[in-house]
Amino acid sequence: MTIVRLAATALVLSAVMFGFAGSGPAATSTSYVALGDSYSSGVGTGSYTLNSTCKRGVYAYPYLYMQRHAGTSLTFVACSGARTSDVLATQVQAVTKSTTLVTMTIGGNDIGFANLIYQCTLGDCSAALAVSRINGISGLACRISRAACTPFRPGIR
Repeated sequence: MTIVRLAATALVLSAVMFGFAGSGPAATSTSYVALGDSYSSGVGTGSYTLNSTCKRGVYAYPYLYMQRHAGTSLTFVACSGARTSDVLATQVQAVTKSTTLVTMTIGGNDIGFANLIYQCTLGDCSAALAVSRINGISGLACRISRAACTPFRPGIR
């Protein structure tokens, strides 16, 4: 769990830095793209008024950021249930040359995080964690790296 949290934190920080790197002089507006899964979309907030299918809501952090930072335009493509392959296939295209800020949370669905939490609640967390490791924690960093780099380096596979 700690490895996944560290990887996710590092990814979000690097995505934010990508958003600021090379942006030149201070801009009067921010073009923000929010990529990812349920963590980004706002699952758990209880309000999915922006998109009920993807469970995007006004209490999700991308929307709250936009509300607190005047001049920010938001392209909100994060979707509950998304995997790294979904980010690469359907979400990353939202990042354009005019994008100045990108955030991405991804990986929980790739490793079966919901089932892991469920199994840990029932009591056998070690077995559930072992299955999650087998199902993808080891390859997750590579998939996340591809997702983070693709808009900036289209040749990465």
